[in-house]
Amino acid sequence: MPEPYRVGILHDMAAGPGGPGGDPTDLLQVAVDELREAGRLDRGVEFVPAHGLGLPEGTAAAVERAYRRLVDDDVLLVVGPAIGDNSLVVTPLAERYRMPTINWAGTERGRGEWMFHLQVGSHEDESLVIARHLAEVGARRVAVVYDRSPIGRRHLQFLQDEADVLGLRISGTAGVAVSAQAAEEEVGAVLGGADAVVYLGLGLAAPAVARAVTAAGFAGPR
Repeated sequence: MPEPYRVGILHDMAAGPGGPGGDPTDLLQVAVDELREAGRLDRGVEFVPAHGLGLPEGTAAAVERAYRRLVDDDVLLVVGPAIGDNSLVVTPLAERYRMPTINWAGTERGRGEWMFHLQVGSHEDESLVIARHLAEVGARRVAVVYDRSPIGRRHLQFLQDEADVLGLRISGTAGVAVSAQAAEEEVGAVLGGADAVVYLGLGLAAPAVARAVTAAGFAGPR
């Protein structure tokens, strides 16, 4: 019986009650079963997991170690990571090791000759949509709180570019820690004179920003 194809699964998110966060194994197995039933696979597929808690809760180094474990374990390809910041970490590794890799993060920069991108969300497009929505509801001065991370800064860059086109003014910006539990200082620094508030980032700090905006009595779009 031929040896199975070995497919690496790179887990870069924190584990939840049911196992690794964002685990794609069950969905991949559905595709494998369909291919076997169609006669397009001549052997089974073995999924080889590697865990490395990446950014923002973990480290880039943990993701690098997990990826190298899969390379050393002779997998044919790697599926992951899921977070945009971690895809930026892994993309040069995929090119260095010439390892076919598929990420499903939100950044278009997670692409290369060996790094393929099944895009889920878009740091670039979503910011344009936000700016256009603000213009449609009549906002003119926009306060922005963004994650101090590649994701947050990328969102901010594209929001600013589209705001310039639409005639929106970014009246103030403040960076916030990705996993911030409080954001009163950052919100307070940008709220004055704004008629809309935007938070840009992965989302872990969104509740803290929302609480701070509510506590400040802001009534405009957010």
